[in-house]
Amino acid sequence: MSDSTPPPPGPNDEGSAFRKQFQQLNERLSSLASTLARVREVKLDRAQLAKIGKFTGIGAAVAMALPLILEPLLSDYIKRQLMSGLRDNYTKTASTIYFRDGNTTVARALVDKAIEVDPRDAEARYLRAYLDGMDSVYQLLNLERTLTAGEQDDAHRALAGAEFLINSHEDDPRGYLLRGQAFMALERYEEAFEALARARDLAAEQGKMAIQALALWRLGVTRLERASGGSDGLPEDRLEMAADPFQAAMLELSRSVASFKLADTGSREAEAGKWPRLWRGIALRNEKWDLDGAIAEFDLALEEDPNFALAEFTRGEAYWAKWISADRTRVPPKTVAEWQQTAIDAFERARELDPGLARPYFGLGLMFGSDIKYAVAKRYFDKALERNPRYLRARQFRGRTLHNMGAFEDAIKDFDAAIALEPSEASLFVYRARSEIAQNNLVQARTDLQQARALGGGDRFFQLTEAELSLALGLPERAISQVEAARAKARAAGTARDFAEAFEVEARAHYARGRIEAALDAMNAAVARSTYRPERFLLARGCLLYDLDLTANALTDFSMALLHEPEYGPAAYGELQTLRRLGLTPEAPRLAGGKAARNAYWRLNDPYASLCGFAAAPA
Repeated sequence: MSDSTPPPPGPNDEGSAFRKQFQQLNERLSSLASTLARVREVKLDRAQLAKIGKFTGIGAAVAMALPLILEPLLSDYIKRQLMSGLRDNYTKTASTIYFRDGNTTVARALVDKAIEVDPRDAEARYLRAYLDGMDSVYQLLNLERTLTAGEQDDAHRALAGAEFLINSHEDDPRGYLLRGQAFMALERYEEAFEALARARDLAAEQGKMAIQALALWRLGVTRLERASGGSDGLPEDRLEMAADPFQAAMLELSRSVASFKLADTGSREAEAGKWPRLWRGIALRNEKWDLDGAIAEFDLALEEDPNFALAEFTRGEAYWAKWISADRTRVPPKTVAEWQQTAIDAFERARELDPGLARPYFGLGLMFGSDIKYAVAKRYFDKALERNPRYLRARQFRGRTLHNMGAFEDAIKDFDAAIALEPSEASLFVYRARSEIAQNNLVQARTDLQQARALGGGDRFFQLTEAELSLALGLPERAISQVEAARAKARAAGTARDFAEAFEVEARAHYARGRIEAALDAMNAAVARSTYRPERFLLARGCLLYDLDLTANALTDFSMALLHEPEYGPAAYGELQTLRRLGLTPEAPRLAGGKAARNAYWRLNDPYASLCGFAAAPA
């Protein structure tokens, strides 16, 4: 037994004696209530009551008056017992709904019912204040972006509520749990860890397993968030020294799952183990790129609760990542197609489970955008933003989709809105710069790239966009040096093989300087290194060959691009123009009557068609 746990009261303990007397009194009152109920049921007349009085020795007069004396008292007692049971049922159900489902709206409504039953009930009022704070921090913790000034105020209000709860009930772990999560929302992770550890320890001492499980879950998440910010661990850690923050976090999340199972009292609290399961999967995906391990955790979360929409969504994201990152030269096409369809099915299932949730629509937009079905992707991103206009990822990816569709002005508007939501995200300035370059707004593009650099956004795509700007400014030599720096970043990150985009930009830079052989070598390298959407680089090389009057070779590349992606409009248009130049009329042109033939974007704005002679002057 822990030193901090007091021994159970002995037989001579005053508290024990008082509890015994109270229990005896309660039993007597319950017996009297039962007797009164029987008296009411039998409806004894005055003569029968007189006999009872004579038989018991209390006298006939007293016996006949007994119902009149006891009924008001016992009726009030029965009413209080019934109301107490109803109140306790409301508060217990509210706690279950919150801890298992994270639904503060329904939980608060149930607590309000408990307060209606007994306005003086201190526990119900405490729980209501706790849920008010938790409702606020739950929303803040799911934003996936930096808090606005108003949202920071909300987090501080929740923190003030936590301090009030702690001051009123110093040993109740819920106040510390709220305090820790408010600090999490404010990204003050050391303070969050300290508060959550206190909640965990108090809950363990008091046998409150659901609260202990919730504290362990948040401790694991806090450790992951803090570690991803560059920390080597947190100073206060009574579980282990956290030499490996990732492993320490995974251990806490596992303990959380186990604690939720121990908390199960028949109201399915064990299902709440789905939350730490979800976070174990997210951690494996984000920190270790262990997609199979992540999927296994998401599957376990769905075993806990088959209707868990967020688990379906994150499972879909993991399969999307497998599909998008698959090395097509090694993974069988059938397997790649299965991953793609599994991701779509997971997003669709999540949408069915929670039609009001924005994330499944974002996931479907991600799938179709990655499959160059940009118009379909945009419709799904629109639906995601209808449900949550402040959904940063949906705003960002819709902007990227609009850029790929050639709708550069609309793309810039989306990036403007995204930057307003997250002004410290360097990549948003890089994406906006790309659209500004396409619009020939080179001064604004340069300003955006300077801002991205100031925010630490000097990654390989940042430098590649700098190279694009240099090309637009007529500085191909500078562009080549920037491409080389981008490739060095890719080599350092271990992703050099897949960085085909850098070779394509280099090819255009050499071509601008009239170095034809160097341009062809770079374009060949782009085609050879591409594992994701190789049709883009076959199109680019085909355009280079077309511009060099190597028409038959260009036709081969356009046709190969269409083998990889039969609906790739730019390649289909290139094939048609090449056949015309060769004096050939296909029996059934791929673009005859098709949308791509009527869409000027496919001819003018595809970035990989920029070297095609027909790109500037379509037939």
